[in-house]
Amino acid sequence: AVVSTQSTGAVDRQAPGTPLSLTHLPVAVTLSVFDGVTIPDPTEAEERIEEGRVTCCVDEAGCIRSVCSSGHISDELISAALKYATTRSAVLISILRKVTATRNGD
Repeated sequence: AVVSTQSTGAVDRQAPGTPLSLTHLPVAVTLSVFDGVTIPDPTEAEERIEEGRVTCCVDEAGCIRSVCSSGHISDELISAALKYATTRSAVLISILRKVTATRNGD
């Protein structure tokens, strides 16, 4: 576990940790912005020349948990990114559930 003390901010990789309890599986979806168009899952080369970026975290219940953006991004592009992220996260969560079920022998 990686534990950070609140008073000093020092990191102790050997400290016993507390498991993070999640009620819903969150998935992050990132889109780069070029000339007013969003491109999902940008490559490193695309990230170097992007004008902005939006990362949306959506859980398996379809709830938006966070939105982070950089650059000059319009409200319309953020709305489009949220719609895409909500749809894409459902697909990714389905794949994750299938893979984990297969590995766990379910």
